Amino acid sequence: MRDSFARLKRKTRDSVNVHILYQDLFETPKPTDAKKKMWLAGYYFNNALLRMVALAEITLKLLFEREMKMKSPNNYWCLVGWYKRKFAGKLKYIASARARVNKFKHDPRDRTKPKALESYADGLKAFKELLKLMSLIC
Repeated sequence: MRDSFARLKRKTRDSVNVHILYQDLFETPKPTDAKKKMWLAGYYFNNALLRMVALAEITLKLLFEREMKMKSPNNYWCLVGWYKRKFAGKLKYIASARARVNKFKHDPRDRTKPKALESYADGLKAFKELLKLMSLIC
């Protein structure tokens, strides 16, 4: 049985999806262009962190399965421990990014107050760790 949303015309559904999915982008703070740019930069920075953390976990699982010839554990920290032992690798900046991602995924926030950002340099270091990790499955 189709739900009422699915019965709407595609153009109407698309309009609702755009409103829901991109609401934050349309509601950027108004005071100054500098604040808008900072807000938008933070939005994209957080989005990149979210994707890096997801890719790191997926990569760890694939690497574990390839190396160990068995299904990977569902526990992220077990995979990190295995990676440290097997490859002497550290995921310090990805761990920091993961903590940040979990905080903004699970903790409500006041939309009128800005969030503190990690440094751009730390984000690049997390990306470098991710690339090193991904190079092991290529």
